[in-house]
Amino acid sequence: MNMVSRSRRSDQHELSEGVSLCVRVGMNPLIRIQCDLVLARNMVAEIEHPTCGPMKLVNTPVKYSHSEPSIRSAPPTLGQHTDEILGDILGMSEGDIERLKEEGVVS
Repeated sequence: MNMVSRSRRSDQHELSEGVSLCVRVGMNPLIRIQCDLVLARNMVAEIEHPTCGPMKLVNTPVKYSHSEPSIRSAPPTLGQHTDEILGDILGMSEGDIERLKEEGVVS
């Protein structure tokens, strides 16, 4: 085990102070997305999901001088790409895919 993993949370916080990284020690995800540094670096993006409505997602962590990468699409819903993956990419027949769905193997 290294020094950081064995140290207390307050010590870890002290180690991360003054470092030019978007790092905060020991935070749960809800607190992390509300952190000033995370917000200042535009690390959280709110998008409109067609089924779920507005949702917050982790934005691209790498920042570049001359381009702004962003979230291109909402996350898929359960089973949204099943037919495409199993049929088009893996070459399964429609009958085999339907059988897997009926058996509850895939959605």
